[in-house]
Amino acid sequence: MSDDYYSIPALSASGINAFYKSPLHFWRESPFNPSRIVRGETPAMRFGKLCHALALEPETVNPALYTKKKDKESYDAAVDMRNALYRNDAVRDLLGQGSAEKPLFWDNGIKCKAKLDYYRNGLILDYKTSTSAAPEDFQKALVN
Repeated sequence: MSDDYYSIPALSASGINAFYKSPLHFWRESPFNPSRIVRGETPAMRFGKLCHALALEPETVNPALYTKKKDKESYDAAVDMRNALYRNDAVRDLLGQGSAEKPLFWDNGIKCKAKLDYYRNGLILDYKTSTSAAPEDFQKALVN
């Protein structure tokens, strides 16, 4: 679903953010552009995706794929983050009965799409990783 979602020609938050840079930035990576540029994942993006999967969809993660030293270190760090997250009773309750990676599509004259990290009974949860929990760093990461 993930790859299919990104290829669906509809406006998303990522597209809007790219458009804020310039219309050319939007067009270069837009699913509306048949010759679009598909960006590769950075190490930070791969780590964030792993953390996200372990926290919200652990059944989708195969630990056997993380055997190289650097991969194993990333996997172990992501497991530690997930365990810390789930030590919180409220988190365990919130993530108990919902759907991860829930795609939404609508048309209000412009075809739009969104993929919710986690959805439960009208509540939308967004999972983010940050390199620092210092208030000013974390706030900047959220804005970015």
